[in-house]
Amino acid sequence: MITGATRGQGAAAAGAFVVATDILDDEGAALAGRTGPGLVYRHLDGSSEDEWSDLAA
Repeated sequence: MITGATRGQGAAAAGAFVVATDILDDEGAALAGRTGPGLVYRHLDGSSEDEWSDLAA
């Protein structure tokens, strides 16, 4: 996640590898499909500590 991405350090991260997360898996897969290889989608319920641990692993 990049905050303040329009200038300085945030803008310098353009082209970074991004992991997009959500609970809406169909929409996430569609986003990844149209975005390209720099973005992958992973399911994540942000309220689940176990899912955060799985993502970090």
